[in-house]
Amino acid sequence: MPQVNIVMPKMSMTMTEGELLAWHCKVGDVISEGDVVCEVATDKIDMEVESTASGTVLELRGEIGDVMEVGTPLIVVDSKTDDLLAGIFDAPAAVIPVAEPVAETAPQAAAVPAAPAPVAAVAPAQVAPTVVNETVLATPKARAVAAENEVDLRFVAGSGAEGVIKHDDVLAAKSSAPNPDRTIANRLKARGAIAKALANSADIPTFSMTFETNNSAALAASGTDRVVHLVRAWANALRAFPELHANWNEGNLISFTEVKVALSVMATTGVVTPVVAVPAVVDANFTDVLKTVVANAAVGKIALEHLAVSSTGFMDLGSSSLVATNGLLIRPQSLAVAFSSPNESILRFTIAADHRISDPADVALLAARVVSELKK
Repeated sequence: MPQVNIVMPKMSMTMTEGELLAWHCKVGDVISEGDVVCEVATDKIDMEVESTASGTVLELRGEIGDVMEVGTPLIVVDSKTDDLLAGIFDAPAAVIPVAEPVAETAPQAAAVPAAPAPVAAVAPAQVAPTVVNETVLATPKARAVAAENEVDLRFVAGSGAEGVIKHDDVLAAKSSAPNPDRTIANRLKARGAIAKALANSADIPTFSMTFETNNSAALAASGTDRVVHLVRAWANALRAFPELHANWNEGNLISFTEVKVALSVMATTGVVTPVVAVPAVVDANFTDVLKTVVANAAVGKIALEHLAVSSTGFMDLGSSSLVATNGLLIRPQSLAVAFSSPNESILRFTIAADHRISDPADVALLAARVVSELKK
């Protein structure tokens, strides 16, 4: 039977490496596809790694605490199944025919000059609590109790063998444990990962245009209902312009075959970006999926299928008084959108675009389509 490697998965757009926290299998174990085989710490959250093959464990690679690059083999399995992750890190994007260029006509949606973003108030300096459990080893029940009570396991002293945290340890620490979510150390960890991703995208020639409308059903919606409406409108508009919803790849224009939206969600340690594939018809099932993804991401939980490469970025600032903000383009994105509602009668959105693919006239036409979709 062939030997299959279960590798360190890429669990977010910014992840380049992961720290091995715990094994959930040993050499000789018979595992099935989908079984949890180990736990790793990503740049933002701890995640369980599921097996991508069924068979007998032949070898475990690495020791607890090792930091390993994405794609590095973790487990060798004697398996009858194919390696589902083979080539996932270097597979070329699918190519579909590119539509004829859109004629540059007068903008159909009035552009609003982007005002400088307001300067955020500086928060008082925080004293980071002492980390007592840098490498988190905890029982599954302890992790469940910690999640339920919003206790950070890194700040809990374990009473089990080799410092393993038990659920009693979590309960004992609940009343006195500091809240480390917004500490400088945690923030720098998240911002450092984002900085790596942006460094790879710094050479994208980006321009932004801001538009607004007072005729949208989204203005009457709130929370994730509003997000669903905005995501649907943005995805439908992108499908109408496949020549803009594309990737500039070494001089080749490659249109995306799916709309995969990276949703910016504010979690306890900063912004996370789960990715959701938007179907051509947004039904109740998709609405439930999106609501679940947003709710889970807000507490630092992102399923593996939502940690993928995106084709576009999406941000909704809700009823913020912000005049306008620019979305960020993370490769291979060429378009991103940021929505806000400075008052209850105006919906404003800013489109960031790759100038190699789009011109202002193209973006104006795209914005007009967004406005049209928002009325539905």
